[in-house]
Amino acid sequence: MAKLNVPEHVKAMINLVKLVFFLFLWLHLLACIWWVTIVINKDSYFEGTTTPSMWYAPFDWVNPSGQELLRDETPIHKKYLIMLYYAILILGNNEIGPVNVLEIGVIIMLLLLSSLINS
Repeated sequence: MAKLNVPEHVKAMINLVKLVFFLFLWLHLLACIWWVTIVINKDSYFEGTTTPSMWYAPFDWVNPSGQELLRDETPIHKKYLIMLYYAILILGNNEIGPVNVLEIGVIIMLLLLSSLINS
C-alpha cells in the first residue's frame, strides 16, 4: 500500500474499502457461527423437563409459535438476513439471550472477539 504510485486520497479510499470488506467478512462469520450454534440445539430439551432449550430471537419469546428462523419453509435468504441482523447486534456487544451452556460459551467468545475488533 505504501509503495503505490497514487494520490493519498486514493490510498485512503482503498484502506476504507478494505476495512468495510473485513467488517462484512467478520459479520458473515459471526452470523454463521451463531447459526450453527442454534441449529445444534434446536431439538434439545432441558434435562428432566419438556421445556425446549433452543434459542428464540428476543421478540419471538413473546410468541414462540410465530418464530420463523428454524422453520424449514422459511427461505434461506430470510434466515441469513435475520442472522446477519443478530451478528450486527453481537458486534455491538448487545445481549441476544443465550439459553443453554453451549450458547452461553459461544456468545461469550464472540462478544469478547467483537470487543477486540471494536477497540
